[in-house]
Amino acid sequence: MPLECSRQMAGSAPVWLNAPGDPIELTSPNFPNDFNASNLACEWVVRPRFGTKVKVTFVQAEMGTDCLSNSLEVFDAGSTGDILAFPGLKAQCGVNQFPPSYDPVVSDGPVTVRFTSRGLDGSAKFKVVVEATQPVCDQPAAASTCPSGPCCEGEGCCIIALGTSEEIVSSPNYPADSGRNLSCSWTLAAPEGYNVALNFLDMDMRQDAAESCLNDFVNVADPQNSAHGGLSPQGTSFCGELVPNFPAPSLFTSSGNSMVVKYQTDVSNINRGRGFSAVASAINPLCTPISYSHKYDDNVCEASCSPHVFPTSPPEPHCYPVDLTTFVIEANTSFPISGASIEIESLSNGVELANNPYWVAPAQVRVTRFTNLDGSAVQDVTETGTYLMRVSADGFFPHTVEVNITCDDVEYCGDCHPEAIIELEPVPVPPCEDVTLEVTVTDAET
Repeated sequence: MPLECSRQMAGSAPVWLNAPGDPIELTSPNFPNDFNASNLACEWVVRPRFGTKVKVTFVQAEMGTDCLSNSLEVFDAGSTGDILAFPGLKAQCGVNQFPPSYDPVVSDGPVTVRFTSRGLDGSAKFKVVVEATQPVCDQPAAASTCPSGPCCEGEGCCIIALGTSEEIVSSPNYPADSGRNLSCSWTLAAPEGYNVALNFLDMDMRQDAAESCLNDFVNVADPQNSAHGGLSPQGTSFCGELVPNFPAPSLFTSSGNSMVVKYQTDVSNINRGRGFSAVASAINPLCTPISYSHKYDDNVCEASCSPHVFPTSPPEPHCYPVDLTTFVIEANTSFPISGASIEIESLSNGVELANNPYWVAPAQVRVTRFTNLDGSAVQDVTETGTYLMRVSADGFFPHTVEVNITCDDVEYCGDCHPEAIIELEPVPVPPCEDVTLEVTVTDAET
């Protein structure tokens, strides 16, 4: 899915990554062509979810040589130990700090991608692909610490660590009367990258006349503020004889990996009913299913949803560019030929992956290189391309060859170093013409 920079972008645009295999492209306007706009300021803040990280692939970043016109910055403001730690990497003034497309960068996130264009020619262009990494689904649960039970003193005095199994959270003595003057608290903690789900199964509590739940109540709070969460750090209090959110499913989830449940009764010496009962679990849409019971009047329905099935990731980018080193040597002696001229022309770029977000069409090559003292010359080429080489040197017959590039025998593109050896036949030296010598011998005394 491409997200294109435009003047309509207001401030910083959030980008939430989906599952692995669902990359998002961040591009300059009208990529890969020039654009007709100036004074652009585009910023994306890329956030991972559910225990994943942000994988960043720099497919293309051409900002030109004018230091005041265009710049592309990518950084992770919260990181301290990786290559994107602030101020991160940048392309500006003809300098490109980004690694090649076959060397993606992984960061914890959030990762900020910022493009600024003050120029008028619209020639700057970039494509950055962001994608979620594979989550770590087998994280062990921490140990629960609730030595005195939930009706204890001090914040966090009862922590219930959630793992692969569900945990019952209920009022003391459930389903019997819990008693008066209680102040109980459970901190439900899931592994990093997971959320907490709390499903109320039963509630039978005292309810005041104004239905404000001031005397006896159960309070559910999410310590983390969130724009999409249904709970707040202050929590929501419930009481009465119906489960919370009745008649809809009585299910609450946290925005982060913790939730706080409080149960309180006042000093009144009255019959309070059964109290409440709920099931808590750690959930992750990429790793675990979610199941809950829904009491719909007198009917009880069971619902379950399986974890996300990862789509197949697009093929990783080909090795472009790679350095092709050509050696020109004398056919008879294998001596290097320095100063030889090599005309290099693209015949084919090989495999085209126009629908692959990681792929960008390599530039057509039509250049002339001259060999060094060791007879070598280097040219950027694409991994699967075919090139025509016309080689000439003084005192040698010219030679034309086709060179096919392949990096199939390496696992890492940075280890691909193709070489070509071209032999030139020397032009024979013409034989000397016949020379006639006349020798006169004289005797000085005669």
